[in-house]
Amino acid sequence: IIYCSVSLSSIRNDFFSTGTKTQMVASAFMHTPTTTTKKQPATRSRRETSFTRTTTTITTKLASTNGDMDGSWRSNLPRDVYASPLLWQGRTDWVAFLKQFDQNGDLLWEQVKLEAITQLSTEPEAGPQLYQSILSQGSLLEAIVSIIANEVQSELIPATQIKQLFMDNLNEWDAESIHCDVIAAATRSPSVELAILAILFHTGLHALVCYRVGHRLWQADRTGLAKYLQSTVSKHYSADIHPACSMGQGIYLCTSAGVVIGETATVGNDVSILHGVTLGGTGKELGDRHPKVQHGVILKDCATVLGNIPVGTGAVVMAKAIVNKPVPPLAIMSGVPAKVVTTRTLSREAFHDDLEEHLAFKYLDEWKELKQQMGDEASAAEDAAAIKPAKG
Repeated sequence: IIYCSVSLSSIRNDFFSTGTKTQMVASAFMHTPTTTTKKQPATRSRRETSFTRTTTTITTKLASTNGDMDGSWRSNLPRDVYASPLLWQGRTDWVAFLKQFDQNGDLLWEQVKLEAITQLSTEPEAGPQLYQSILSQGSLLEAIVSIIANEVQSELIPATQIKQLFMDNLNEWDAESIHCDVIAAATRSPSVELAILAILFHTGLHALVCYRVGHRLWQADRTGLAKYLQSTVSKHYSADIHPACSMGQGIYLCTSAGVVIGETATVGNDVSILHGVTLGGTGKELGDRHPKVQHGVILKDCATVLGNIPVGTGAVVMAKAIVNKPVPPLAIMSGVPAKVVTTRTLSREAFHDDLEEHLAFKYLDEWKELKQQMGDEASAAEDAAAIKPAKG
C-alpha cells in the first residue's frame, strides 16, 4: 500500500507540475513495477512489436495529411487508431503526441495510462485501483486480462491461473482484435467515450475477450475448458457466445446482457451488436446452421437472425426484427418477419450517430461501388427478362 501511494504521488506530481500532457508522459512511466505475471515468450514480443510499429506507421501517415479540425476528425481514423477525447481536444495536440511517441509502441496503451493519470486529479481515492489495474501493468493486454481474471475467478480457478491461461492462449491476431474492440467500445458508446472506462467496466468488451480465449482453446481441442469458460461468461456477463463461432476485429458488443451467438455463426469486422441480439438456428437444421454477418453490419436491440443466412455488408437490422431470409447488402430490415424497408443513404452526412460515424471513413467508397454494381446487375436482369420470348 505504501509503495502504491508513493508511486501514484510521484506520477501525479510529475503530471500536474509540467506544462503539456505530451511533455510529461516519458517521466510518468519511467518506473516499471515488478509483476507476478510469467514473462511471455520472445516470439510473442516480436509479434507484438510488429503490430505496434504497423499502427504507428498508419497513424503517423494519417497525421501528416490535412483533415478536419473539429470533433469529426476522430471518426476518420482506422479501426486500430484511438484519439482520446479526454486528452486531445483538437487534432493538433494529438498529432504532436504521435510525433513524440512514434517509436514507442502502442499508442492506445500510452493514452490509456494518460487517461488514468488525468482521472487522479478529480478522483484521487481511485488511485489504488488505477495503479493496480492500469499503471502497474506491462501492456494493454495484461491490464484487461488482469481485470477480467479478477471478475471471473472461482474456487476452482483463481485469478492468477486465469490470467496465465489467457496470456498463454491469446496470439498476435487476438491482441490486435482486442485492441480494436477496446477502441470500438470507447468510440461507439456515448456513455463510455474513454478507452480506460471501457477497459475497467465495459461488460460487453470483457465478454468478447473471454470469447477470444475460449475460441483458441476450442481450436486447440481443449473443448472442455472452452465450454467451462463459456459457462463462466454466461454466469458473470449474461452472454452465451459459443467458442467455435468466428468473430472479426473492431466488434462493439454494447452490453453482454442477453446476447446469443451460435456455434457456426460468423461475424465480420466493425460489426455493432446491441443488447439482446440473437444469432441462432431455426431448430430445423444440422451442421452449419447459424447466420453469416458481414462487415459493417449494425444489429440493434433485441434483433434476431435465424438460420444459415447471410447478412450483407452494411446492412442494418432494426430493433426487435426477426430475420429468417437472406439480407441484401446495405439493406435496412424491420418487422416480424423482417422485410427490406429501404437501403442505406450513401452520403457522409447520413453516417451521423455514434454507431455509424466510423463506417463512412472505412466503407463509404466501397459501398458506393457495390451499390452501383448491384444496380447494374438489376438493370441487366430486367433487360434480360424483357427480351425473353413468351412461351407458346
